[in-house]
Amino acid sequence: MPRVSAAILFLICLSGCHQYDIAADIEPVYRSAKDVEAAIDAGTNQITFGQLRIRMGSEILVLSDKAKQHPELREFANGYSSALDVYNLAALIWQCEGGIHEHGCEDPVWPNIFASLKSLGVDTSTGPSAEEMLRDALKVARQRQERIEDVYLRMKH
Repeated sequence: MPRVSAAILFLICLSGCHQYDIAADIEPVYRSAKDVEAAIDAGTNQITFGQLRIRMGSEILVLSDKAKQHPELREFANGYSSALDVYNLAALIWQCEGGIHEHGCEDPVWPNIFASLKSLGVDTSTGPSAEEMLRDALKVARQRQERIEDVYLRMKH
């Protein structure tokens, strides 16, 4: 009988004693966000920036799927998604600045960019140049990314 009890305890422990490693699920998003940050610091081109944003977005989607089973991941998925939204806005500004956006960034596009920047707390009343808007958008994205990374790093250690 002790043999059966030990086996049952072993099976119970397998199903209930396992600690969920939240950091292992967040790490790929953290690394992809760091890749975006490093590329910006190094002076990336638009193609590489786009590829890195796609990878970051893919990692966020995977994390969001895992958050359905582990709600504690939701904060991280939302935080990184918020940073990615601003990186995507920065990419649009960059494309418009270079004149390569499919719509040419004529009048209909710029008011939307200004409204998005204003909603992020960026002062657009002075009619900043595209370069200034890009810099400000990247600054906001990095701030959002750093906020969620601080939570992640504190939790990990």
